[in-house]
Amino acid sequence: MNSSKSTNTIRKLRKGFISVLAIMLTCILLLSISSKNTVRMTIALLGHPRMALQTKPVHSNEASSALKTNIYTIPMKDSFSGVGISHISLFEVHSILIFHIAIPTYDHLA
Repeated sequence: MNSSKSTNTIRKLRKGFISVLAIMLTCILLLSISSKNTVRMTIALLGHPRMALQTKPVHSNEASSALKTNIYTIPMKDSFSGVGISHISLFEVHSILIFHIAIPTYDHLA
């Protein structure tokens, strides 16, 4: 009887864990529909959640045409260091169907 009780507990824990993962994945996918939110999500995932909420990413036509890709920028005052790049302020945004992925990019134009 005791083993059946522990088996039920393990099943409930597993079900709860899977539910939490599904909710998190859904939130991440919903946040990645907008390019600006994708940039914010990337900033948060790189360890700067407060800045992610405060900054306003903007599409840069100049940088996009110069680098021949879709570039979003954040103000230089909000730039941060991470992933081997100092002063991250450019993000290359790639689209997959309706979802977007933002990749921090070295500022080649500086």
